[in-house]
Formats: sequence, structure tokens, C-alpha cells
Amino acid sequence: MSQSCKHSADDGLHVNVHAYSYKSLWYGGVMLDVACMQAHTFLEIIEVRWGFWAHMLFGFYAFMTNFIVSIMMVMGAVVVTHTLTGVNQYGQPPYHRVMFQVQLH
Repeated sequence: MSQSCKHSADDGLHVNVHAYSYKSLWYGGVMLDVACMQAHTFLEIIEVRWGFWAHMLFGFYAFMTNFIVSIMMVMGAVVVTHTLTGVNQYGQPPYHRVMFQVQLH
């Protein structure tokens, strides 16, 4: 990004007052949008503000967070599938165990 994230005092005062009345999270989001219009992701803002290595570190944190959340989603889907259908959640058992479970009448 070629420009830094800065804003002036005339960047929509009514937007700032309206957003601030809703809580600081909305106010911060609006101020980021006003100050860094050319930024598409939070990593671009971090790179401009703190540099390349902070950008790489936060990128790694974001990747690991997405990885952990994806694993949790898959595990939740496995539990729901097991609960609704009764499918074994650990996969098919080995064949030698299946042969001993067959009972003849």
C-alpha cells in the first residue's frame, strides 16, 4: 500500500457522532473505514502501521485461528452426524473385529 492510514477532521463528523452513539466497536470500525479507505483487510492496516514482520506474525495468527476453527467445525459435524444417524464417529472398525461380532443363531 502506497499511502498511510490517516484522516482529517472533516471526514464526516456526522458519521462519527452517529457511530459513537452505538458503542466503541462500531465507532472504531467506521473510523478505520474513513481513515484507511484503500485497505481491504486488517493485515494491510497492520503492515502500514507496524511493518512487515508484524504483518507476517498476525497473518500466522490468523491462519492458525482459521485452522483451529475449521477443525472444531469438522468435529462438531461429526458429533451431529453420529447423533442423528448413528454412524460410527471413529470410522469403520478393523475387519478382524467385525468377524468376531457376527453371531450365528
